[in-house]
Amino acid sequence: MNRRKFVNLALGGSAALALTSPYLRAQPTNPNVIFVFMDDLNDWVGCLGHPQAITPNIDAFAASGVNFTNAHANATECIPSRCSLFASRRPSSTGVYSNNPDWPLRMPDAFWMPENFTQNGYLTFRAGKFFHPSYNDIWDDFCPMNPAAKPPNFPISGQPFSTDYYKYFDWAPVDVPDDNMRSGRYANWAIQKLQETHSDPFFLPIGFTSTHDAWHIPRRYFEPFPLESIELPDVPEDEWDDIPEFARNRYLNPVYHQTVVKQQQWRKAVQAYLAAIYYTDTLFGRVMDALEASPYTDETIVIFTSDHGLHLGEKFRWRKFALWQENTHVPLIIRAPGITQPGGVHTHPTELLDIYPTLVDLCGLSPVEDAEGVPLTSRLLDPTIDPGRPALITTDYQCHAVVDERYGYIRYVDGSEELYDHQTDPDEHINLAGDPAYQSIIDELAQWLPEVNVLP
Repeated sequence: MNRRKFVNLALGGSAALALTSPYLRAQPTNPNVIFVFMDDLNDWVGCLGHPQAITPNIDAFAASGVNFTNAHANATECIPSRCSLFASRRPSSTGVYSNNPDWPLRMPDAFWMPENFTQNGYLTFRAGKFFHPSYNDIWDDFCPMNPAAKPPNFPISGQPFSTDYYKYFDWAPVDVPDDNMRSGRYANWAIQKLQETHSDPFFLPIGFTSTHDAWHIPRRYFEPFPLESIELPDVPEDEWDDIPEFARNRYLNPVYHQTVVKQQQWRKAVQAYLAAIYYTDTLFGRVMDALEASPYTDETIVIFTSDHGLHLGEKFRWRKFALWQENTHVPLIIRAPGITQPGGVHTHPTELLDIYPTLVDLCGLSPVEDAEGVPLTSRLLDPTIDPGRPALITTDYQCHAVVDERYGYIRYVDGSEELYDHQTDPDEHINLAGDPAYQSIIDELAQWLPEVNVLP
């Protein structure tokens, strides 16, 4: 395989910076890429301000690169989000809105991220969940998704649902060593790859699944979160009153929350999710330690993010699929040797579909002609740069959210709307869409809604 030379991008003043900054002279050619994905991780991490999360390794990594604190997934389900991210295409442009397995048929000409790396001389190694399902034939090597550990008498959370999903909507400590868990195996496999000698640059995505329910996590990760200390979301009793009927009917699913409360499981569920984050943070730390101990540390880009978030009782709601911030707002941290400097914080809106064009720039990959994301290269060089556009999130046909520096705007297929002021109402309790004083803001944000909406 032929190596491609690293491309120094001249965007947003980056060419001038490259000429004048001695820090940037350390740019590697053909940088390796480690892409860490934590499944269903919302913004419950320390470096995004969550008061109870224990994430020392994620926080340390954020301090070593650029922390995009206003990053949003472009879809709030597994398959649509991953298809959007790995092809840099919006769900509204592809028609992939749900976890329907027909997504390869809807995107037959997509130039997927790992294929681009392969075409440009990279070895591709996958540990865990990247596509959904796995799409195994495009990798040079991969660690398969092994069966997950389960507690005795599974499921045990007391959720009496009539569908098979109740087996996933479960949480409990398990007496299993870290390395015997599914995500533990992925970490070990990735560490092994970092200990091997590779003659070509590599692309190594690691898809940790422990933050996806069911949250069956080694017992020791529950111990820092005693039940009496768990802080539950503060949800007003009238939370649903100003939410449009379409959203109430489609996204609220009150039966889940009612059952959680009736079974006295709310604190246990939040405890288990925090334990899952802490466990996966520990695995991420082990991978980063292995990278630091390897000969690849100075020539490897590391990206940390999630496919989307989820609710844990906010708006009396559980799971994902909707357009409120608990579902859309995710961590995004990037460290690129010779590009980023430690402690960078980017507060402007950012979309996950921007990651692929960024890797095209940083790794000298082939251009993606139909990419809808924009490179983050200039913002990695200077995190204060304002991209001048909001983030756009889609969850169903003609159901979108637009998030800018201050506001979150939602419009559904029937034309109903929501508007939230994240400066004064960060938990999105007060829908301002019916207030004429905010119509000009709605008009401005609505200009960013997609013109193309492919039928599902």
